[in-house]
Amino acid sequence: MRVFVSLALASVLPAPAYAQPSVHAGAQAYPAGQIAYVGASYAFSSHWAAGLSVGYNRTRRQDFGVQDDERGGGPGVRVHGAYRFRPEGASLVAGVLVDVWQLTIDWIDSPSRFTGPLRTGQTEVTVLQPTASLGYVWTLSPRIHLRAHVALGAEINVRTDGQEVGQGAILLGGIQLEVPLDR
Repeated sequence: MRVFVSLALASVLPAPAYAQPSVHAGAQAYPAGQIAYVGASYAFSSHWAAGLSVGYNRTRRQDFGVQDDERGGGPGVRVHGAYRFRPEGASLVAGVLVDVWQLTIDWIDSPSRFTGPLRTGQTEVTVLQPTASLGYVWTLSPRIHLRAHVALGAEINVRTDGQEVGQGAILLGGIQLEVPLDR
């Protein structure tokens, strides 16, 4: 709870002397898809940062979902917070991410003697994806930082228009390049 209160306060309080904005771009992969994103972060202390990203989630669930084959994708937004264990140089980083995705999923159910003829359809789904991440950041130069991370969480279908599609636990791996901006 303290993390969320800190993030909320950081968004409304004036910038302290050590405040550092940055921009970033990254990619994540999971067994049923890939995510690409860009965004901005704000380090409001030498250890804490928060940010906002926009991205695209491409999913190829095949038979991981409810239907026999689920494929699609869509745009989304991410709010994230991170704690850097060492303020300078290489460091372990822990974080919390909350994504909301608006996905369009095309699906196919193959025929069998139990389900009858081939069925196809399209489902519009809003997905809430909270995750916790752990990673490592390297300072490649004063202007470029590289982060590698893994995240574990859940895909939760909060609104579905059409047939049910897959949801559940999610494990992601990713990389991110970050460029601090001059104040």
